[in-house]
Amino acid sequence: MNWKGRWHYYTCHTQFICGIGRGCYVSSAIPVEALSQVIFPSGKEGCVLIVSAYFDDSGTDANSDVVVWGGVFGRIENFRSLEVQWEKFLLCPVEGRGPISKWATADCRNRKGEFEFWGQGEIDNARYNARQIIATSHVIPVSYAIPKPIWNKHIRGRVKSAFGPPSSFAYA
Repeated sequence: MNWKGRWHYYTCHTQFICGIGRGCYVSSAIPVEALSQVIFPSGKEGCVLIVSAYFDDSGTDANSDVVVWGGVFGRIENFRSLEVQWEKFLLCPVEGRGPISKWATADCRNRKGEFEFWGQGEIDNARYNARQIIATSHVIPVSYAIPKPIWNKHIRGRVKSAFGPPSSFAYA
């Protein structure tokens, strides 16, 4: 199959949402010919899988001992399902509660911000509902954690120059 010229443009996008609230995304049109030359520089035919992803971080401040990145990735149709269910969830996270502006598991668990006056049963139900939405949308969860003291002790020299601080390791 000749990928060059088959589609004139393909829109590549990456979605990042802090606290998994209502989304923001960056999108740019890239000519398929230019994309294929980068991916297949020898001119051989091939196939490319395009996925979407949502990621959030924790512990990137100087006072934290651990950096954590977590999120989900999957096919576009899985994200369409996730986004529809997530919007409904933000409007009614648990029965009897009004809309929330964003989901933040730590805030919910610790009764901060919008969750300040929630009872333990409401917190448990909201966390369960959020997990169910992710599970039924068939996106794939992924996460990692790096203890900063261990990173700083063992990652040195050229490796540290290549990867940078532990907070940037996820995208290295």
